[in-house]
Amino acid sequence: MMKRRRLWDLACPGLDAVLSTSFDADELLSIDRRFQSATAIPEHPGLPVSPALLVYAVAHRACHSDNPTSRQIESRLNAMHARLIEALAAREEVHVLATCYAAGESREDLAGHLWTLLSDPRPRLRKHDLFWVQGVMIRALLHWTGQGQVCKVEPGSP
Repeated sequence: MMKRRRLWDLACPGLDAVLSTSFDADELLSIDRRFQSATAIPEHPGLPVSPALLVYAVAHRACHSDNPTSRQIESRLNAMHARLIEALAAREEVHVLATCYAAGESREDLAGHLWTLLSDPRPRLRKHDLFWVQGVMIRALLHWTGQGQVCKVEPGSP
């Protein structure tokens, strides 16, 4: 059996998707207390920076290499999503993709499906993983901005 892809081998969009759907900021802080000092910035009037966003950014940076923090995060991901990883490991690639696309639409265990697909070792699935992540993110942004409202252009307008 091939080894699963490692957390630090993921491309940035996949890494962000996995971290943000699997952990809240407090959970990430509990993994590595050094994140607390790395995210401490002075308040600046007129510049609203979400403390949670800073935690995700610091965790993202930590996960770009093989180190004790990234290994601990990866271990938690594997434990959290073990049942789904095991269930999809033996399935054909087309079934894995269909299951993940369905989860992207329904948002049912989205975190588990993200980690399962992105860490899957099969080369044929790697061709699809970031495309699927991009689709999940676009749907989330469309929802956040009001279900993808279309800008109406009047006839004859530039």
